[in-house]
Amino acid sequence: MACLGKTNMDEFAMGTTGENSAFGSTLNPWDPGRVPGGSSSGSAAAVAARLVPAALGTDTGGSVRMPAAYCGVSGIKPSYGLVSRRGMVAYASSLDQAGAFAASARDLRLLLRAVAGHDPQDSTSLPQAACAAAPLGKDGLQGLKIGVAPEFFAAGVEDGVAASVREAVAALEQLGMRAVEVAMPSLAHAIPAYYVIACAEASSNLARYDGLLYGSRAAADGLDATVARSRSAGFGAEVQRRIMLGTFVLSHGYVDAYYRQALKVRQLVRRDFETAFESCDLLAAPAAPTAAPPLGSFVDDPVLMYSQDLCTAPANLAGLPAIALPCAPVGGLPAGLQLIGPMLAENLLLSAGEAYQEATEHHKALPPGCEDWA
Repeated sequence: MACLGKTNMDEFAMGTTGENSAFGSTLNPWDPGRVPGGSSSGSAAAVAARLVPAALGTDTGGSVRMPAAYCGVSGIKPSYGLVSRRGMVAYASSLDQAGAFAASARDLRLLLRAVAGHDPQDSTSLPQAACAAAPLGKDGLQGLKIGVAPEFFAAGVEDGVAASVREAVAALEQLGMRAVEVAMPSLAHAIPAYYVIACAEASSNLARYDGLLYGSRAAADGLDATVARSRSAGFGAEVQRRIMLGTFVLSHGYVDAYYRQALKVRQLVRRDFETAFESCDLLAAPAAPTAAPPLGSFVDDPVLMYSQDLCTAPANLAGLPAIALPCAPVGGLPAGLQLIGPMLAENLLLSAGEAYQEATEHHKALPPGCEDWA
């Protein structure tokens, strides 16, 4: 497997849009005036433009599935611990997971086989290998229950995206699967819990970037001034915002009110998934609540930017595998179907994705101008 180069991304993987980079915004091949999604923006854009057949990314709260949806490619976040994180710069250690992009679910299977497996140098690495089993095929998917939770289609999900995802679920039913409704009430609290936990872990992980042993150093008189100036100059605005939020929720007098409460909500989200999977085999949801927004849409409203993770962050909180697949476009822009599975259900997810893409053409669509070299 050859590496063609490095792709752009949000600084320290902190961003939903691909705009928080020291190298400037990544552009969406479908419309350069729109965001490609983040944080793994460059990887998704490169695959969408067919500059590369596949690319790697990381997913802490949707950073593979969100850009996959915005750019019209397939992306997978494996089960927590299935792919080694050795070499990755830690953002939120209990949430981070390496993932992959490709033009199709079939190509994702090939890439996941290459990168998954136990790594003794990663303490969170699982002993299992991924997707060693053969694809299930259409016969093996007959009667598969696809859970649809209304909470995944709550306020914030555009009508066009919701309709596109429901159309994709109907296509799965045409293949012999069956849609069933499930309830996941804790999803309403998943985003606040996710950002408390993620920012708390970011505050801890990025404390080492003090300009002394790690990170850039800004000249100043005295140790305290050097550290303060180095961290101010070395981190972008969004990274500073998340570090400060994380430091606040871990501070004396607030850790019980925020961080520990968020951990309790995380457990409730996990239980909701466990209960749902008693009634279904996979869950279907939007991968992103909207089609790709225009560049600059969230510059002055970071809370609105955080809300874009409402469909993707729950799987990270529970450590579950999830795949994003192109479905019917909305307003001429890509939209994404997300399938979420139980722990280590990658083969089932990829098999369902492969069957869906054999029956549809959405994953074959190319951005304007990219047809000649695809």
